[in-house]
Formats: sequence, C-alpha cells, structure tokens
Amino acid sequence: MSLQDSSILDAVRGLAAQLSIFDPVLDEVSWRNMVGTGRAPRVMPSDHCEFRSKKLILPARMQDAISVDEWRPIIASELVYRKLYSKVARKRVPLLLGPLIALVVAAVVMIFITGSTFWVGLWLLYFIIIIPVLRGNTRLFYQCRLEADRTAAQVVGREAFLEVLRKIDSMKLPDIEKSKNPGFDSRRAVNPIPNIIDRIVNLEQLTAG
Repeated sequence: MSLQDSSILDAVRGLAAQLSIFDPVLDEVSWRNMVGTGRAPRVMPSDHCEFRSKKLILPARMQDAISVDEWRPIIASELVYRKLYSKVARKRVPLLLGPLIALVVAAVVMIFITGSTFWVGLWLLYFIIIIPVLRGNTRLFYQCRLEADRTAAQVVGREAFLEVLRKIDSMKLPDIEKSKNPGFDSRRAVNPIPNIIDRIVNLEQLTAG
C-alpha cells in the first residue's frame, strides 16, 4: 500500500470518529474510473468516493490531481450519506413492499372467491402504484446527498469543501461537464447524485465558518 493510500485510510478513520459514524473498517484504496460489473458499468464521478467490501473506491483520474487533505471533505460527505441513506431506506421499505403484499393478498382472495386466475394479473397494478414512491425516493436521496455535504462541511470546514469542489470543477473533466448538461438529469436515477454546481451552490448557501 502506498503512503498516499495509507494516509487516506487514516483520514477515513479520523473522519468517522469526528462524525460519530461507525468506522467502515477499510483494508484498501481502489482507484477506478469505472465501477460496477456486468453489462452496465458506470463512470466513477470525479467528485465522489464509494465504500464497498472493505474498499474505498476513488476515481483513478483524480489520483494525482488532489491531495489527501482535499479528499477529506469528499470522504466525510460519503460517510454521512451512507448513514442518512440507511435511515431513509429503512423508512421507505414499507412503502415499497406494502402495496405489493396487499395486491398479492387481494389476488389470492379473489381467485379463491371467483375461481378465476384472471386476478393473478392484479399484481401488475403494483408497477403503476409504485411510480410515485420511486419518484419520492429519488427526491429524498438527492436531498440526502446535499444534506451530507452540509453536515460534512461543519466538520471539515465550508471553505475547505468549497475549495476542492471548485478545483475539481475548474479541471473541466468530461464526467463533470456532462453532469452539468441540461439533458443529463441525475435526479432521475435510482440513486441520484447532485452535479458539482448543485453541490457548490448548496454549500455557498451555508453561513461561512
């Protein structure tokens, strides 16, 4: 493990303690420009990191572009987001499963009463009912990302966070520029990620400190 990677993992542990968040217990820093497997790999955003299977995943294109200290705000935000995501996801599960269970029970009852298998198709209504819930999830997780940035800024400093975001923005990286495109709306994704302008504006609205 390089000195840089070791220092980054030390930063993760320190930030987790400062934020009173469970230490993810990481063994390795993995530098990748693409994440995911199978037929749908995706670009690792230049202004983000991810935690997976005891690994901290960072965008390879940024390995020599920003320092360990500059990674701290980005890592802190992801730590907070993981905590917020878990809380929100637990509350949303009943909204996802409730309608499905109700429709399955209704279908079984109607099949028993009428003897017709026509009611098996009742569960298809689930996909109509669930659309508003999924849209709600999208908005919630998008806001969780921004809330995570605000919380992280209280620990690492708003100006330090803004400085690294502005630095990344100034590099005019393809993935960052694409996310700013009006035709690219990350909020429609299952796990939405605000673009860097959204993140900067979000932090600029905080009281300097």
